[in-house]
Amino acid sequence: MKHWAWCFALVLAPFSPLGRAQTVLSSTNQLLGIDDGAITPDGRYAVVRQNTVDVSARIYDMSTGQFVAEQRAAQTSWWTGAAQDAVELTNTRAVVLGSRALVLDLTNPQAPPLGDHLVGLEARDVAITPSGDLAVIRGGNSVTGSPGGLFVVDLNSGVMLATHPGEIGASTASQHTYSVDSVVANDRYGVCLSLVNNSGEYRTRVTIWDLRPAAGGVPVVAYETTAAVTPEQDQFGAPHDVTLTPDGRFAAVRSEFSVSLYDLSGATPSRAWHQRLIGNPGAMGFTSMDSVEASNTLIATASRWTDGTSFATQVNVFDLAGNQWHARPDGDPHDLALTPNGSKLLVRTHIALYLYDLAALPPLPAQFTHVDRHVTTSTNTFFGAGYDSVEVTDELVVAGARNGQSTRLKVFDIRGGTLALKLFETMPGMLVDIAISPDSEWLAVSGTKLVQVYDLVTFRLVKQHVPVNFGSNLFPWCDGVEINNGRLLAWGWWESQNGWVSILSLFPEAQNYCVGGVNSTGAGAHLNANGSNSIAANDLQIWCTSLPANTTGYMVYGAGQNNVPFGNGTLCTAGPRNFMPVQQVTGGLVQRLFDYNGPNSAGGAITAGSTWNFQFLYRDPAGGGAQFNLSNGLTIPFVN
Repeated sequence: MKHWAWCFALVLAPFSPLGRAQTVLSSTNQLLGIDDGAITPDGRYAVVRQNTVDVSARIYDMSTGQFVAEQRAAQTSWWTGAAQDAVELTNTRAVVLGSRALVLDLTNPQAPPLGDHLVGLEARDVAITPSGDLAVIRGGNSVTGSPGGLFVVDLNSGVMLATHPGEIGASTASQHTYSVDSVVANDRYGVCLSLVNNSGEYRTRVTIWDLRPAAGGVPVVAYETTAAVTPEQDQFGAPHDVTLTPDGRFAAVRSEFSVSLYDLSGATPSRAWHQRLIGNPGAMGFTSMDSVEASNTLIATASRWTDGTSFATQVNVFDLAGNQWHARPDGDPHDLALTPNGSKLLVRTHIALYLYDLAALPPLPAQFTHVDRHVTTSTNTFFGAGYDSVEVTDELVVAGARNGQSTRLKVFDIRGGTLALKLFETMPGMLVDIAISPDSEWLAVSGTKLVQVYDLVTFRLVKQHVPVNFGSNLFPWCDGVEINNGRLLAWGWWESQNGWVSILSLFPEAQNYCVGGVNSTGAGAHLNANGSNSIAANDLQIWCTSLPANTTGYMVYGAGQNNVPFGNGTLCTAGPRNFMPVQQVTGGLVQRLFDYNGPNSAGGAITAGSTWNFQFLYRDPAGGGAQFNLSNGLTIPFVN
């Protein structure tokens, strides 16, 4: 059951005129509360965690938005709890955490789980190796019948490979600060954080798995900090956050009072350095969400600092040798982010957004300062201010700030080295999460009242989606929105035991027309597109769903449109037509990947400035009549 809720009246605010239309593929609200979700890297499926005693995973088809299957773990007597990452996916596997860890085979979503493991009360976090074959789990606390600790699972078989002790403590301010991330992994090592009590003083224990020992066999613990006063002693303060450098060579660990860097580049992991922060800031005080970020050369962290009468934020930046810079911006810390190229740091406090130029740090030792700031006071920190309140690209920064019962959303252009405001809108409801699509074209914002989509090319609101007529206003445990270049997945709670899931299309240039004939499944085959209409991007995927099993068909595309009876359906294309290779239907669907440069590329026909109309023709002997049918039509205008 949720532990917090904020109720308020809906206040409408002015919006920019709506731009390109988006499509709501599905929106379901007769569910228990939805706590976390993710989209497979190939965009085919979404998996969300439903808050039940027995850990419930719901799987959705992202091409259509349709619900595919629900998988449940064996029942326990404990709720799923506040995992910080409760769902992690590859294209073929899902790991869903509660008080059990559920491993699902996404190549056959209706099949029973590959693995269903007790992992302690309220497991905290999970990371999947980049190779996709192992999951490292920061489990929960030990309770009768379910030992907590650290776990490694084989995702090919679902088998538990290794376990190690390690507790997370109670969810109280007196025992622990909220741990944002507590496990990360590269293909060789997994880094896990645990809470230890050293004579009444809480510390962070760092455990590093060797996932692939040189001698072979199951994963083993290759490094662990200790309670003893040695160079390998546990970090000061409770666990708060951990991150990998983008190249995977180092892990930076943030506890309440210290930062450590761990070298994962050698045959044996080691601690590179462990430092208290200048001025000894802390404790976090349930304020900051993300507290440590890393580039390949710098580590940035934010802390709560006080002089005894007032609170502020302390920002520290370290190089890989442990040299330290610091700054003291106003306000309680909430979030921070490094640009992908590592040149700029953005820090969000409850007072303002701060921009730091990391390419121009002063000579050591030195205090540094921001190059720009934009004041937007937030009335809340921690959960009440949203999970992510800063998202960045190398060119843009998005910042959200809760203002009472609404959200102030701002987008800045930082290419000139300052915070140049490009968009400012007030969104009804309290901020839950923000996300930018990988191609930097779309911004998704989820709140306790609605979901909004912005075009980051034109800086216009293009979709406002209200998933349900809300009662109470509750925050999910983990995140609230995921986005790729073609689809948006959002979720949340709308009453104490009621949740919602919505899936939106972000490819408005692809429009359906014409009607497909009803086939032997009782439905008509339907076309959807992922990717984009850009020839240069070369990322178009067209899906056909609701097809009969054990059949074949092929994609047809023509320069013109039609609407005449043909076979058991309707011929939707006209003019010169192109026919693509025959495909086998699997699981009621087919996917056609377009490669404008390869064999059978359609590159001679699909060019920038042209518009083409697509349809899938397929055999359907069980449908009687002509024994073949066609999908509906899909028209796409193409650009460079």
